[in-house]
Amino acid sequence: MTDTTTYRSATPQPALPVFPGRWATGISMLVAPIVLAVMCLLASGIYKYFGRPFLSAMAAQPVITEIFLNVVPLAIFLLMLAAVGLAGATRGTAPRLSDLGGGAALLGLCGPIFFVAIEFSGFQLSSPKYLAAGAYMYDQANMVPRISLNISGPAIILAFILLAVAARKAGLMGRFRAVCLAATGLLPFGFIGAFLPISALGFVGCAIALAPLGLRWLRAGSPSPAPDPAVAGAATLGTLPGKITNG
Repeated sequence: MTDTTTYRSATPQPALPVFPGRWATGISMLVAPIVLAVMCLLASGIYKYFGRPFLSAMAAQPVITEIFLNVVPLAIFLLMLAAVGLAGATRGTAPRLSDLGGGAALLGLCGPIFFVAIEFSGFQLSSPKYLAAGAYMYDQANMVPRISLNISGPAIILAFILLAVAARKAGLMGRFRAVCLAATGLLPFGFIGAFLPISALGFVGCAIALAPLGLRWLRAGSPSPAPDPAVAGAATLGTLPGKITNG
């Protein structure tokens, strides 16, 4: 009779997101925060609070403007996937925090996409002939009370605080990375105040919090590492009495 021992890694596997899956969530966690941080720094020189100087700055930097307006909506969408994946993975230990945090993240992150659409429209009206009309349109979009303006900012702040607490309770990240995730709530302050380095700082914190977790999830399906020779040897010696008795 021969005893067979299967050796597995002693490191517990992290909880995996059900939707949108570990690949989509992991890639989104790695890509979205750092891309958004770079975009905020790239556009910090052209982002202005009022419409006329903002549209004039966009017209003076058309390449940067085009990159910003095209990349940011996609990166925000990836951040939505990352938030939903994190909410799903933490739901087993903190269902209320996860549900509310994930829902608030989706609601809040619709706001930046809405404003990028407004900025795209303003960019099309940034020529001298249409500058006055474009500036009026942009200023009205910012000043007139709207759900996207009045709710998205608070929702983003609430969402990432709740998701940080949920991730901490689930053991997916320590205190420092949970604080970094909560710092993603700086996002609306940079956009509202037309000082994008503040938003970039929030996205850097988001990257510090989510990138290691995304990498863990991407590696979750890889083969288990080889057993430690000392552990394997001790386990083998432990089976000798049984072999001698059966022999």
